[in-house]
Amino acid sequence: MQQRGAIEMSITTVVVLVLGMTMLILGLGLVRGIFGTATDSVDQIDQKVKSEIAQLFSDDQQDVVILLGKDKTASVKANDKPFGIVIGARTPDGASATAGRLKLQLTLDDSSTKYCLVKLGKTKTEALFTPQFGKDLEFDEFDAANAFFKIQLQVPDGTIECSQKVLVDIKDTTTGQPLGRNSFIINVVKPGLF
Repeated sequence: MQQRGAIEMSITTVVVLVLGMTMLILGLGLVRGIFGTATDSVDQIDQKVKSEIAQLFSDDQQDVVILLGKDKTASVKANDKPFGIVIGARTPDGASATAGRLKLQLTLDDSSTKYCLVKLGKTKTEALFTPQFGKDLEFDEFDAANAFFKIQLQVPDGTIECSQKVLVDIKDTTTGQPLGRNSFIINVVKPGLF
C-alpha cells in the first residue's frame, strides 16, 4: 500500500513540474510581448508605413513626424541586426513633395553626459547610423505632399548600453525656411533571450 502511495506522489510531482514549466514558458512569452521594444523596426517604406505617418500628421498637427510611438524611443539590441526608423515630412502649402524640395539634417544631441556621444565618442556613435550627420539629406520617397526618409541603425555586438537623442531638422528649399524639428531617442540594449 505504501508503494502505491509513493508512485502516486511521484506522478503528481512530475505533473506539477510539467505544468509549472509550461506556465513559466507562457509567462516569459507574455512578459516579452508586454515589455519588449515598443516599436517595430521598419524594413521598407510601404503603403502601411505611409498610412501610419499620414495618421501621425493629423494626430500630432506637425509637419515633421517620426514613426516610433508616443515616446519616440527605440530600444535597439547590440546584435548587428539592422533596425529602421521612418521620418515623415509634409510640405506646408500642400503642394507635391518632390526630390530636392524638402531636405533633412540629423544632429546628435550633446546635452547629456549619459548619451552615447560621450560614452562611445562621436565617430562610433555616428557609425551606428547609415545616413551622414550634419549634411542636407534627400528624402527617399514621396506621396503627394508627404516625403519619407528611412534611417537605418546597426549596433555591433559588444557595444555598451547607452542612449542617444537625435535631432531631425527639416527645411523647405523653395522658401528657404525651416519646416520644423523633431527628435527621437535610441536606447542601445544588450541582446537578451528574446
